[in-house]
Amino acid sequence: MWMCVCASASNTVRRSFLEYEGGDAKLLISCSGLSNEGMVTTVGLNVECSDLPFSMDSVRIVVCDTVYSSLEPFVLVGMEKDVVHKRVLWSVDVEFPQLFAFSENDMICAYTSEGVFKIPLTNEGRLQSESELLAENFASEIERYEHSIAVLRLWCVLAFVALIGCVVCFWLIIRKKSECRRALQEEVCAHELRIENLYHNGFGAFNDLCNVYFDKYDSERTRATIVGDVEDIIMSYRSQKMISELTEAVNANMGGILNRICKELPELSDNDVLLMTYLYAGFSAKAVCLMMDLKLKNFYNRRTRLKDKILASDAQNKEWFASKM
Repeated sequence: MWMCVCASASNTVRRSFLEYEGGDAKLLISCSGLSNEGMVTTVGLNVECSDLPFSMDSVRIVVCDTVYSSLEPFVLVGMEKDVVHKRVLWSVDVEFPQLFAFSENDMICAYTSEGVFKIPLTNEGRLQSESELLAENFASEIERYEHSIAVLRLWCVLAFVALIGCVVCFWLIIRKKSECRRALQEEVCAHELRIENLYHNGFGAFNDLCNVYFDKYDSERTRATIVGDVEDIIMSYRSQKMISELTEAVNANMGGILNRICKELPELSDNDVLLMTYLYAGFSAKAVCLMMDLKLKNFYNRRTRLKDKILASDAQNKEWFASKM
């Protein structure tokens, strides 16, 4: 549906249908001619529309910054049912007061619901407009190209950073595995060395007793001194050197239990810690009594009180400490 509102027949509109191409909705307005016959200036316009309802409220001419309205009011309306899925061409002739000279800056202004369309009146103006449009399009293409290049550079940088990150992560993983493997090997070697030392040292006291007996068993006079020598061997376990070795061995084979006891139970006395050292080292009750100069009954009472004291404390590992006594 189209509508042309005129006070007379001076403004004319002809409608035709072109081959529908689909695509985006569009409204195009161009100048089809200019004449000065009959004491008026007649401007010809081609209005092409596809899938875009619109209205044209007026058409004016701008000549040397002076605005001229059409001799008769002009309104053109393209209704939705007449333009949707169609390609319609309106050929419009609009009459203005007679004008004789036009420059490249003079133009026709068509005021529509889609905005103001400015169409140059002269070939020079059209060329200038087309040149400006081409320049704008070229600048837009350059800007889009530069944007694409910038995005491509950014993706390249991100890809390079990601690649470097992957390489670094892979290197860190390999290094971490190597360090873990080396630490595990060192721990295994240290554990094997501790076992070997325990194996050799486990017969140390027996070797000492055998040496004493071997040196003195064939003489009645020297055999009487064996008891004293045995006492010396037993008492050697009271020495600070032996206590330090026992403490180190216990910590190495029991997860640093004595160090944790000293940290979590600072209120324990040195004798309490020493008793626990002998117990954790695996000495029997009688052996502990000999080394700490205790009666057997007192030993059991002292061990029970010490265990109860530990369990009644706020130590984090108190049950572990007590279970190993």
